[in-house]
Amino acid sequence: MISLEVSGFDAIQKRMDSMRETISHFKSVDLGNVMSNWQTKDLHRERPFTMRSRRAGRAATKVRPHSLYEVQRSRKFERYLKRHHRPPRTWSTRPILRGEMLSVLWQEFKAAVDEKIHW
Repeated sequence: MISLEVSGFDAIQKRMDSMRETISHFKSVDLGNVMSNWQTKDLHRERPFTMRSRRAGRAATKVRPHSLYEVQRSRKFERYLKRHHRPPRTWSTRPILRGEMLSVLWQEFKAAVDEKIHW
């Protein structure tokens, strides 16, 4: 008869739980922090708007062309022009977020993953 004995399973289980916890923490906390830090550092936003859904492990950020105050003020002015039968102003058709800024965000994500998730 052959007898097989496996030892050290508790250590493996503990290690796997630690890995799962690290990934869960990155999804729920660090992901939103990376987005907020990116807007503060690279887009020079004083108070970035980052929506976090921690339980689902998602984060989204809204990139405005200017501050929320300026955008709302501009909308009020547009309504004023419309009420007084004046021609509307023209605005730029350039995208708000340039491609190189998206690549910077992607690099920030990769750096955060390399820093936070390792075994």
